[in-house]
Amino acid sequence: MNDLIQDELRGVLSDWTGGKQVRSIALGHPVRELKDHNGKVLGEERHTFRQKVALECVFRLIENGLEVEGPIDFAWFHDMAEETGRGMQLSAEETGAAISLAWVALHRGWARALTGHPDHQYISVTREAQA
Repeated sequence: MNDLIQDELRGVLSDWTGGKQVRSIALGHPVRELKDHNGKVLGEERHTFRQKVALECVFRLIENGLEVEGPIDFAWFHDMAEETGRGMQLSAEETGAAISLAWVALHRGWARALTGHPDHQYISVTREAQA
């Protein structure tokens, strides 16, 4: 990861942990598919996607990624991210979205990871106060 990406990510991470508003994309979907054991779609159910919790996970993953010297191995990153998601009690959808955004941000930077989405998908979020 180059130094410009690291600097940008450290700045966004600092804003997040400092309680400042951070611009992001809305993660997840309000519904999820219900499938049988063979993968056949049976229908849909409503799903409450917790943006702040998922973004907290994103920033934890970015923080962990910034500690790695040299290229980040995806297998290591994915295993670490899955463990982080379980520890935070995220749903599979929340964990998957966090992994995706954090991985792209670590390789392209925060601003570039957010590009290309429709205007209605952008949100400004502030981290909830930590106890």
